[in-house]
Amino acid sequence: MLQIHAIKVPFHIADLDYKKLVSFISSDKREKLSRFYYKRDTYRSLLGDILVRLFLWEHFLIPNNQIKYSFNQFGKPQLKLPFPFSFNISHSEDWVICVFDHKNVGIDIEKINNVNLQIAKRYFSQIEYEDLISLNEPMRTKYFFDLWTLKESFLKCIGTGLYRPLNSFTIRINKSTISCTEDSHVLSSDLSFQLYNFDCHYSLAACAYSKLPDKIKMIHFDELMSRMRSFTF
Repeated sequence: MLQIHAIKVPFHIADLDYKKLVSFISSDKREKLSRFYYKRDTYRSLLGDILVRLFLWEHFLIPNNQIKYSFNQFGKPQLKLPFPFSFNISHSEDWVICVFDHKNVGIDIEKINNVNLQIAKRYFSQIEYEDLISLNEPMRTKYFFDLWTLKESFLKCIGTGLYRPLNSFTIRINKSTISCTEDSHVLSSDLSFQLYNFDCHYSLAACAYSKLPDKIKMIHFDELMSRMRSFTF
């Protein structure tokens, strides 16, 4: 079942479309959206929620009023469903990404910008930092963001988020092989990692206990609105 869906955030959402989408989300979520200063932040948060609801409807016929969120001890959102289901959302600038599976999953996307090596020195393990500074630009910039998204996806997959320090484990990227260790010991042989090159201006990584797909399902905003017409409360 493991799938990854992506939607490009529109520069502007028409008022009628926005009101339609907002009508599907919880009152708590609506209140949260009202606190965003920038409209694009509102769009990103809203579209992430909608992608989850649409997936549950189209794959499991779960009505909207039966979609209830809860949170683990680290604040990771989860759903109260009568079957195993895991999801994770990430967004950055133009993109919202969601991953779905029956086992724990994590995903992270970051816009590629300039690299601050002091951030790498503070938050990466010593091995990761040494791997990074051994590279020349522009390889160093891409490697930094690939490493960052891999580490974030791992923490989101195991459910701790940044409650577990980023430098408490080491990820190494060797061509098509990605390893994750702690004190030189593999953290879990069941975990799989993957980097996706779907937009040259972003790094996108996923972590899962199932085999990750090779491709991401792209959803256009107009397609999303069309598919939402069949969604029931």
